[in-house]
Amino acid sequence: MERRTWLLALIVIMVSAVVLILKLSTPAYVQVIIEGNSTIVREIPNLYTNRDVVTVLVFSFILGFCSAYLLFQHVRSEVKLKEGKVDVAETVKLLSEDELKVYALVKEEGLIYQHEIVRATGFSKAKVSRILDKLEAMGLVEKKRKGMSNIVLLRK
Repeated sequence: MERRTWLLALIVIMVSAVVLILKLSTPAYVQVIIEGNSTIVREIPNLYTNRDVVTVLVFSFILGFCSAYLLFQHVRSEVKLKEGKVDVAETVKLLSEDELKVYALVKEEGLIYQHEIVRATGFSKAKVSRILDKLEAMGLVEKKRKGMSNIVLLRK
């Protein structure tokens, strides 16, 4: 769910940025026609209508809100990790789909070799290693060296 929200916020940011760039780069032109002995047509550039101003304000607000959401979402998860008092249920909510898959496998088995995780998930060895490093940094699992391989177990 979190990944979808992040993706939606990113799409909204990109759309807002495009709308703002288009609105600011193409202002409305007003033609002034003066009649008398002769007709003179002049264009006054860089004139923004009320509709343009409202559009820019609304999309600027949306852009700022989504940017702040993405920034503080990332900062909030890092602060929780640094505190060291992370609740397991809260930490699990921060995991990506792949990380959650590996964590669920370790939780189900209780004690599992790293190469068995590779076999069960279908991920590469490098990907499993990176995921386990992240889970270990979050305090969810613990890797112990056993001969030429690693045993992964839940941290208490």
